[in-house]
Amino acid sequence: MQSLVQSSISEPFTAAFLVVFVLIGLVVATRWVYELVTFLHRHLFRTTHNMFNRYGGPNAWAVVTGGSDGIGLEICD
Repeated sequence: MQSLVQSSISEPFTAAFLVVFVLIGLVVATRWVYELVTFLHRHLFRTTHNMFNRYGGPNAWAVVTGGSDGIGLEICD
């Protein structure tokens, strides 16, 4: 069995395909790890923004479009 693997790797096209598949696997694994880290950061470690402290105040106002129906009506009530 080992001689079959060694002989197939020694052929140039087979070695090139093996390198390409290994590189594709590394890219996929790296992307998966990146998405996992960003998900964990987004949902566990990032602080929330307090919109009232940022935008609210004694003279705060807002423009509500579509205030006659649906969500806009609920916001205006």
